[in-house]
Amino acid sequence: MIRESKTLIENLDNKFLRKYHWRYHILVVDNHFYDCYSFFLQAYHYPDKLHYSYDLVEFDHDKAKYGQVMRDLKAHTRLVTPL
Repeated sequence: MIRESKTLIENLDNKFLRKYHWRYHILVVDNHFYDCYSFFLQAYHYPDKLHYSYDLVEFDHDKAKYGQVMRDLKAHTRLVTPL
């Protein structure tokens, strides 16, 4: 597992608290302005309209590294991406 994947998974496990009435999203941003990929954890609280965004990891714009990080994330969370 590469360093970026380890950082992402460690930060995700620290911020994903599985609280009652909370909804979580992982947001992946392909930032062309800074030439990097950024991963965020978005947290929403119900019924309040609270919204939190946690920066998980940011790394340089490399498609091979991005593919490896996504594979490691899917293996860790057992999530599937929509078609």
